[in-house]
Amino acid sequence: MGLNTLVDGELYRRRLMGDRSDAATLAKLFRLTEKVSLTDAKRALEPLEPADLADLGLASIDDDTVTSRVRVAAYEGLVLVSDRLDPSARSFVAGPNPAATRVERLTIRRPVRSALDLGTGAGTQAFLASRHSEHVIAVDVNELAIELAGFNAELNGIENVELRQGDWLDPVAGERFDLIVSNPPYVVSPDTELLYRDGSLVADAVTRMLVTEAPAYLEEGGIAQVMGNWAHGADEDWRAPVEKWIAGSGCDALLLRFPGDDLVSYAAGWNGGLMADGAQPFLDAVDRWLDFYRGEGIEAIADGMVVLRKRAGKNWVRAVEVPGRPTGAAGEQVLRMIEARDRRDELADDEAVRGARLATAAGLKVTTKAQSSDHGAAKTNVELERGIGFSARVSPELARALPRLDGSRTFQDVASDVEPTEARRLLSLGLLTLT
Repeated sequence: MGLNTLVDGELYRRRLMGDRSDAATLAKLFRLTEKVSLTDAKRALEPLEPADLADLGLASIDDDTVTSRVRVAAYEGLVLVSDRLDPSARSFVAGPNPAATRVERLTIRRPVRSALDLGTGAGTQAFLASRHSEHVIAVDVNELAIELAGFNAELNGIENVELRQGDWLDPVAGERFDLIVSNPPYVVSPDTELLYRDGSLVADAVTRMLVTEAPAYLEEGGIAQVMGNWAHGADEDWRAPVEKWIAGSGCDALLLRFPGDDLVSYAAGWNGGLMADGAQPFLDAVDRWLDFYRGEGIEAIADGMVVLRKRAGKNWVRAVEVPGRPTGAAGEQVLRMIEARDRRDELADDEAVRGARLATAAGLKVTTKAQSSDHGAAKTNVELERGIGFSARVSPELARALPRLDGSRTFQDVASDVEPTEARRLLSLGLLTLT
């Protein structure tokens, strides 16, 4: 919600300048929240009247102009109303954005009885969870967020989402859920002023608190998916802080780390909005953040999702570095990775892999690129059209066998010339399934 957002807005503003078509008028009104003429608004909104929006508190009319008080976005079959684009406001409520999309794509979409959305904002994650949950509770400390989420629930005809205002898990004390999803204010910063960005805790305390406390609110077999940033030392493994947080939690953990920024770029990105007031406020803020990092011994910041599953017994932790971003609904791949880790010991023996009936995951595609080396050997990778964001290199032998892996025959029958370690690796990444 920093510099890129402002730049994008300015780019759209320039493209729409002088355009009075209905589409341009609606974009100016509800995406850029600019004033438009009353005449243009009436034409673009027909059969709705601008006065109807004003009566609902969604717009203001001043003489011959109309200004929207909200932003409106179409997202995954939903129409979502969010706050005007003012990231400097403490109570700012964001609409659909890249962070929300990443959470939405990684969430496991299995049918559940109960779900919890922590830090619901305008309600995006709660409404998506409502499609596969009997009942969803959405929590936010921000009163405006609860109001907007309530409006959006009515706007989209969603009746199985219950809104509760309060501080994080306090409103659901003593309750248990099959799914917890959270896209919290996870930015590692010295500030607490902006609820949507910093929350009420400094540094990575919000991420730590949610990862530490969420397990107590899970049903057996329940899953919590928390997006977050966390600090670590330059020579410290990025997974180490999270492993400490979840020790003794009674949960298995899949840790997904995505590409992040160096500290200077991170601080600059989250303070980019200050450039509107000139370079000096921006530079001062970046310096203040970097001074804070030095004082706290923060040398690197990890960006990722922590996936926890409540399970009695000896729990496991698996950490995976993802070089890209989710390319579509990836919840099934996340679930396959969890299931593959559960069955790791079962397939530790090569003979067990040879005798297993394996199938390619839906949407698996093979790409082959010529190498620029002297030998000119081709490089073959496999990845999902809609997946978490990584590919895996495979041998030519396995690439040829993949179309025939449909679960009807054993791996040995289909790919006798392929090393079992290759299949084991693709299973662990959710690119193959065990039938």
